[in-house]
Amino acid sequence: MVVVRGVRAVTVVLSAFAASGLAACGSDPPPPPSLEAACDHSVRVERARHATCFGFVPMADEEMLIERASTWCAMQARAAGSHTDAAFLDRCAAAEDGYCGLVAECNTPYGTRAPGQPCLSYTQCSTLHCDGIRMADPNGLPNPRALRCGTCATPLPEGAACDGVTDSCQGGTPGLSCFRGVCRERGGQGADCDSWNDCVGDWICTSGNFCGAGRAEGFTCASTIDCAGALACDPATTTCEPAEYGQPGAACDTAFHWCWKGSCDIAPGATTGVCPIVLPDGSACDPEDTARTCDTYAYCIDGVCKIPDPNSCG
Repeated sequence: MVVVRGVRAVTVVLSAFAASGLAACGSDPPPPPSLEAACDHSVRVERARHATCFGFVPMADEEMLIERASTWCAMQARAAGSHTDAAFLDRCAAAEDGYCGLVAECNTPYGTRAPGQPCLSYTQCSTLHCDGIRMADPNGLPNPRALRCGTCATPLPEGAACDGVTDSCQGGTPGLSCFRGVCRERGGQGADCDSWNDCVGDWICTSGNFCGAGRAEGFTCASTIDCAGALACDPATTTCEPAEYGQPGAACDTAFHWCWKGSCDIAPGATTGVCPIVLPDGSACDPEDTARTCDTYAYCIDGVCKIPDPNSCG
């Protein structure tokens, strides 16, 4: 999600006038943006950052994606307990605009819901952790097609047992990841890893299973996980290049030919598959059906494709 910068200079000027007993003159400061405008600003900045910083190539339906992302953003911001309001979103987006690093303005504010209260977004929780919203697929991995209501919870401490799907280790910097069943501090350069989340900061989990620098476009690679950002390892050249995206029904794999929406439907034992059929909002769905997927920013919730509304969870 994206977010935003405020009007500190205006505040300072008005405070100076008030302290001196003088009346402020000139035009009034602009009103704060509406939530819809702030979400649109936030999403557009984030999409531009993906392209500029991470090598992502936008496609023809970019405006539709922005519209759906903005709808999702507004639902999260209106969630009971969340403090990610229009002012926060706009401040964060302004701070991130044209910048590829992390900014303090985008640190998510703590929610008001205590552990044990219902949630669907981590922003609702006083611990910034909503437990149990993910479901495991038959392979024990997070199912990317499904979502369900969870409860605010305290993230697990270092050394605690974890499964990486239905629970979460403590965040922060460097924070913890669920590494081989135990919450472990994220590693720096050279640390052992199994996934991107096992590494701190800009380090990635390379094909050698150690944290290292992601390789830029044109650099050699052994696997897509060696490449930085949205780049993938082109098997024809063994170099990091922008991945190729296919529409529903197109051939795909997990290496270089990805699906514009959903995950590649690959049969057990196969290395290639087909991009899934995309179901419109309101369609009946089955989270175990890998040949079909809900549209972008939608999930299969209670058997129906919908953009998740945290307020539906009580």
